Amino acid sequence: MPLPDLSLLKTAFTKALQTSWVLIRVLLPAYIVVDLLKNTPVIPALGRAFGPMMAPLGLPGEAAMALVLGCLVNLYAAVGILAALGLNSGQVAVCGLMLGLSHTLIIEGTVLRSTGTRYLVLTFYRLAIATAVGFAAAPFFTL
Repeated sequence: MPLPDLSLLKTAFTKALQTSWVLIRVLLPAYIVVDLLKNTPVIPALGRAFGPMMAPLGLPGEAAMALVLGCLVNLYAAVGILAALGLNSGQVAVCGLMLGLSHTLIIEGTVLRSTGTRYLVLTFYRLAIATAVGFAAAPFFTL
């Protein structure tokens, strides 16, 4: 019986390591920064400042950091922050739903702009729909 071709396994393993490295470069710093800031007055101050806006979504004020970073930078930065905040599964679900609709707005807005679409209108729609979905889902997920 001939030996299996290991080149496919080697290629898959190499690509998996490359992808993991990209994710680690984004997730780990976001997690570490937020985890360190939890022991300073910064995170509680942000929580108090954004608490009234996030409360109707069933989220603590600190979750605003994850939503903003997810909308402006990428989902992986938001995941790093959400992990460090220690939210419950329902709160993570609400954030996930919202970010699934409104992630990476700057990059995607640039792409939409290059295609000639009304990118500002589409960006507004994405934010509005994400907010509406967050409000609609919050009572079910954040009891």
